[in-house]
Amino acid sequence: GRWFAWLAAGLTIVTVTLILTLLYLQWTRVGSPVIDGFNARYLYPLLPMLLLALRFPRQPSFGARPGRWLLALALASAAATLA
Repeated sequence: GRWFAWLAAGLTIVTVTLILTLLYLQWTRVGSPVIDGFNARYLYPLLPMLLLALRFPRQPSFGARPGRWLLALALASAAATLA
């Protein structure tokens, strides 16, 4: 439903913000107007969430609803980013 779309959008914004913040702290000079080192490969963890948001199966996948898969993917992505 609508909450699922808002959740997916919110998690995407949080993930991109986290990635850019980590890159700013690690690679960019203080006060620089451009964040150095950003590549599209950093957005790959968002692809599964995009697929879940675009395709709503009529039957639950492996016994779980799409919202639960989104939560599991978001937690796995955040854990991998922090590790």
